[in-house]
Amino acid sequence: MKNHRIALWSFFASIFSVILFATGCNLFGNNSSGDIMPITQATIIDIDNQDKTKALSKEVAGLKIEIPANAMNVNYSLNIKKIITEVDDTSASLIKSNLTLPNDLLLISPVYIISLTTQNNGITSSSIRANMLGSDLVLSSPASLTIPLNAHQPNWAKYNYFIASGDDSKNWQFEPLSCFENINAVVKRFLTISKYSCVVAQLKETYTDINYLEITVSKPNFVPGITKKFTENPLLSAAIGAPTPIDYSQTSAKFPIIKLLAMTPFDFGPNLKSTQLVPPYYKEITLTAANFQSQAGNIATFTLPIELNGVTYNDTIHPAGIFANAMWISPSNVCYSTDLICFGFSPLIRAFASVYSPLENANDVFVTNPVVFSFTQQMRVDTLDSAITIEPPIPFIASYSYTEDSLNRLTITPATAWDYSTQYTVTLATSALDIAGNLLSAPVHAVFTTIADSSLNPTLVSPALSMRKFARAGEPVVISFPDSVKTDSVVKGTGIVVEESGAEVQDYSLTWNTNNTLLELVFDGGLTRLATYTVSVFADHVKYADDTNIANTMTATFTVCYFDTAFGTSARPFEVASAADLLIVGLEEYNDKHYIQTQDIDLAAFDDTYDDGQGWKPLDFNGVYNGNNKKISNLCISRPDTDNVGLFAAANSAEIKNLTLDVAYVYGNNNVGAICGSAYDTDFLLCSVINSVITGEGNKIGGFAGNAGTGSNIQSSSLSNSEISGAEYVGGIFGYQTLNTNIDCCTSSNDCSYIASVKNAGCIAGATTLSSNISSSFGNGYIETFLNAGGITGELTNNCKIEDSSVVELLVFCENYAGAIAGRTSDASKIKNCVNYDNTIMIINNSYAGGIAGHITNNSEIYKCISKGRIICKAYLGGIAGYCEANSKIHSSYFDGALYGINTGDFENQINIGGIAGAASNSILQDSYSSGTIVGNNSTYIGGLAGSIENSSVFTSYSQTGFSYKGYGAGLVGNTKTSGIINSVALNPEIATSTAHWGVITANLEEYDPKKCYALDTLPSTTDPLKDGTRHPASTFKTQEFYTNPENWLLPAWDFTSVWQIETPGATFPTLLNLPPLLY
Repeated sequence: MKNHRIALWSFFASIFSVILFATGCNLFGNNSSGDIMPITQATIIDIDNQDKTKALSKEVAGLKIEIPANAMNVNYSLNIKKIITEVDDTSASLIKSNLTLPNDLLLISPVYIISLTTQNNGITSSSIRANMLGSDLVLSSPASLTIPLNAHQPNWAKYNYFIASGDDSKNWQFEPLSCFENINAVVKRFLTISKYSCVVAQLKETYTDINYLEITVSKPNFVPGITKKFTENPLLSAAIGAPTPIDYSQTSAKFPIIKLLAMTPFDFGPNLKSTQLVPPYYKEITLTAANFQSQAGNIATFTLPIELNGVTYNDTIHPAGIFANAMWISPSNVCYSTDLICFGFSPLIRAFASVYSPLENANDVFVTNPVVFSFTQQMRVDTLDSAITIEPPIPFIASYSYTEDSLNRLTITPATAWDYSTQYTVTLATSALDIAGNLLSAPVHAVFTTIADSSLNPTLVSPALSMRKFARAGEPVVISFPDSVKTDSVVKGTGIVVEESGAEVQDYSLTWNTNNTLLELVFDGGLTRLATYTVSVFADHVKYADDTNIANTMTATFTVCYFDTAFGTSARPFEVASAADLLIVGLEEYNDKHYIQTQDIDLAAFDDTYDDGQGWKPLDFNGVYNGNNKKISNLCISRPDTDNVGLFAAANSAEIKNLTLDVAYVYGNNNVGAICGSAYDTDFLLCSVINSVITGEGNKIGGFAGNAGTGSNIQSSSLSNSEISGAEYVGGIFGYQTLNTNIDCCTSSNDCSYIASVKNAGCIAGATTLSSNISSSFGNGYIETFLNAGGITGELTNNCKIEDSSVVELLVFCENYAGAIAGRTSDASKIKNCVNYDNTIMIINNSYAGGIAGHITNNSEIYKCISKGRIICKAYLGGIAGYCEANSKIHSSYFDGALYGINTGDFENQINIGGIAGAASNSILQDSYSSGTIVGNNSTYIGGLAGSIENSSVFTSYSQTGFSYKGYGAGLVGNTKTSGIINSVALNPEIATSTAHWGVITANLEEYDPKKCYALDTLPSTTDPLKDGTRHPASTFKTQEFYTNPENWLLPAWDFTSVWQIETPGATFPTLLNLPPLLY
């Protein structure tokens, strides 16, 4: 599927490597070491809590400890000391040796020594326990410790990270951290406080341990105070996944330990009795080979039944719930533990009742029709009659029918008949009891009106059109007469005529009851599904027994439902189990109903040989489709001249959820997607498209929907191993996203491709416009287009927003306007909290390329973003944005990637490369920094922050960028025209002086002078103070005092309250606060 992509990638990667080698440019970062600090131990917290009913919360130097109110039975004191671990290798080895930590571990946080003493010597720190909320015992934020990290740059590709906890005897447990953790500070929540706590790293090459541990429980169906006895045993399951299977038949194998916890002592029997005498009360159970259940690949499963069956619950000696977790000591002596689960006692589940028939507020109920209620649980029949009331009162007969898993109904019929033209309310009260003796959860009411007195007219009573507007294929057709009929007057073709879909049929027989008042039509083979029937009884032919004609001709029309069960409602959706069932979903009479898919469905029969080679025929859908976590596979559509092509043509006010499309080949014209061509006011939830090819001859081609608008939403859905292609507006989720449409928590994997031959291609959306938003999404893959390529969206315009989204692996080939997040951003649109990782490579043949956006204009904004990718471009190339103009703004963002400008002569004096923006016009760059690498050639404006600025301002920003260039180059801004560089700092490692036009603050200055700008004293001097800036050593720029001293700046100065921080004073330059956490 992707051979062309692999070939292109290999070709350009080789070119890229040659360029980097030739220029001596390292785009993959460089190594640095922090300042050596002495070994230090100091008390940082020493506090008494003299009121145990008050929570304790204390934060010092980044360390924060919280203990909830009533966590202890007595008042207590807390002392925490810190061992500083940012030391030389020898000192670090001594610390680890003293603490009995393995020497191959890297200490990336201080080591904290925690002492907790109580006023009762018999109660220790283990008495920290869950808090009480209302009448329920739950874990309410048990004691937590927030551990700040040293100046360690997390690298998940190189290291595994652990929280290390040691007891008084320096026995250590290690809890792995996930790569999704924010590893600037680690929060540890626990029931007991360990004496030693810290965070450590271990090289992956020396780490071959477990990678999976989980505990689950099947909860008993038990309600304290009602059921009285446990009716089954909870079953705990612990699963261990190791890099290589472990033979648990060996005596040396280490088995998992399950710990049971409760907040009061428990004694359910000798095998389930707490062993600790102070809270939390617990019992540890070490599993054995007898508990081994199965081995699937590298995952071993153990089970432990908790013996509660038959035990009578006693709230004076039994807890309201029991918590459990699993622990396991790996072969390398690393201790793993799971989060706590509660297998307590489930809340009361009472029966619910609903009206089965007639329909709500029906006004045409026949006088002999029954009222039917259905239940969610089996009921006690002796309690039902007394729970029924009817207004106005009428004698009735009630009968209850129950068959497990199929029938559970109460049928109420009038003793004689309902009165004509009367509204009735039938109520079933909560005094109806289920089989366990529990009250009905809520009363239920059936309200309906009977038909008018038809005197001597017959009535169709089955199918009961007052209860539903269709017939079932297997049900009888019954006509009721108010008096005995002269049966020989009812002759097929004259007295009675039946038409099927407009044509008269006679494949039925007539059957009368004993007094000739009910006529049943028995069809040979039953009614035809989907057919429409009209039954007419003619007044000029049909007579009563007294030889009088019926008063009026009766004509009744009904359609036979395709589905034999359910009603297509939210409570009783139609079930879809086959391709034939799926064909019905889009039919006009069915496309607004509720459906649930019950089996995986293969559409292979509807391939390119079906429907004259066009494959599956899409139809509109306006209902609710619940895929029920099933798959639809082998969807094949080849309709290149048709718009709105997909599993469904257009979805209007629909909901599609829990569905996977696997191996879809969809080929259309405009508005093409795997699930639907167009979506309007439609919601998608938990859907996925995999192994598919979606192609459009025209515009708006998407993995899920080609055109999505009018308030549509998609959430928690994904695209993988697929190719999407078209002319314009090509996207992994939606091709064109407009009119208040939202994409949330969606992903496209790196094995996907998006090719737009004209413009607008993105891994999530081809274009996003008119107040639409994308949030918490990941875009990955390969993009190829002429204009507007974006790792999230190709174009973001007209008051739209992208936030909390990232691009991890991306390869882009584009002519103009490319960004790792958005190709072009305009008209008051915003990009916030987004990250472009260093596995991103963009090659733009002409102009406008940026690590976040290629072009930003018309009051748009980029803020709190991180760019680490690598970009090749001819002109207007920026670490954050290629070009920023028209009252737009970039702030609170940083760049740490690589930019390479290639000028072949077509863009003389127009290269413009900058660490934040290639060029800026009538815009603001503020509170940002760059620390990556820039390479430019020929005639170029290059700057660590911006290549060129005009009528713009640069505020409170700095550059550490290393760069090479020909033309104009400076540490901050290459070319400054009628613009201001204010309160900014050049921290570049070096600046080449071999060209005629170079500077530290700026290389070319027109009109306004830089204000309050500074530079490293190691950088060369132009002898022009305006281009050089005020000089200081590096140590000055590593102190917060320098940036917060108002004498150093034009006010307002640098904001170290909400924008900036220095993580390690004296050792690091400022970094930004509140940025999105990095995966690695």
